[in-house]
Amino acid sequence: MVKQSAAKSYILLVMAVLIILIGVSFLPNPSAELEVAEEEELEEEPLELAGMAAGTGVSLFEKELSLSSGLTLSYLSSSELEKKDESITTLVIVIHGIARKAEVSFNALAPVVVKKGEVLIAPYFPTEEDSPVEKRLFWTTEGWKRGDQSTEKYHFRYSSFEVMDALITNVMRKLPKVNRIIVVGHSAGGQFVHRYAAGNQKESSLRGVKMKYIVANPSSYLYLNNQRWDEKSRSFKVPDIKSCPPYDDYAKGLQNLNAYMRSTGRLKIEKNLVNREIFYLLGEADTGKEYLDNTCAAMLQGKNRFERGNIFVEHLKQFYPKNKVFQVVVPDVGHDSARMFRSAEGRIVLS
Repeated sequence: MVKQSAAKSYILLVMAVLIILIGVSFLPNPSAELEVAEEEELEEEPLELAGMAAGTGVSLFEKELSLSSGLTLSYLSSSELEKKDESITTLVIVIHGIARKAEVSFNALAPVVVKKGEVLIAPYFPTEEDSPVEKRLFWTTEGWKRGDQSTEKYHFRYSSFEVMDALITNVMRKLPKVNRIIVVGHSAGGQFVHRYAAGNQKESSLRGVKMKYIVANPSSYLYLNNQRWDEKSRSFKVPDIKSCPPYDDYAKGLQNLNAYMRSTGRLKIEKNLVNREIFYLLGEADTGKEYLDNTCAAMLQGKNRFERGNIFVEHLKQFYPKNKVFQVVVPDVGHDSARMFRSAEGRIVLS
């Protein structure tokens, strides 16, 4: 990463030249039930330097990951990641929201986490309506949030969680001294992080690396049994399935799991969600309806995001009293990622 003291001259340099960013290849998660091509040598392709993250003073580089199949995924980084850097010990990965604006999520988090010894990256999971460039992976609007496979346009299809696994693997090749990874997301990004924390096999494969997950104001949660909160009885019970038959299907329950989550298995998902270091960061004023999942399965989890978060944590406390998750409430903040992450509570959780 470019030092702050050289920021001015660095910007001038950017205006004069193009920086060549080297694409890297990776092997997909072998446990995922997806067909992948064998690893092959990849030609270097120039990518444009994005410059500085707006209003943050943090360098911003556009990077591209190339799969052995020739398909690609783009992401933003606070470091060029061109050479091995042994000074970096913390990798922070932020997942964008429903609008799929990786730069917005990057900018919201950059002032908090980008400091000495840390690198921030923000992957971009596009949909067809984003008009992705040729050979760029893309998913359905709901699919990327839940680890579904990419669309059928190309012969090779990849779970968004599988790509996340590979992203971590390849970035860490450039950052061999990383001993801590923080995965954070707000809103739809929070949904991604919540399910990824539950289902990924990457964490258990890492040696000497601790992972932390920060789930901020998601619209729904992955329940570990078929009981939901009943307001009348003030208890958890099996709801009337006649009024909402798919309420316990994935990604709100453990029925009909997708390929990636099946490869992990229900028992492991349950263990992960209870025992991994997961922080539920809830905005006290996040009680609105904008972009709120209002399906019957979601409404069984509560009337708004703040209520749903509180009820889900209560679900974990009641059915898994030895859980290791944390609930942190941010006072007077609604559905606003920047205010959530930059709050005193957000800064503590991100530290």
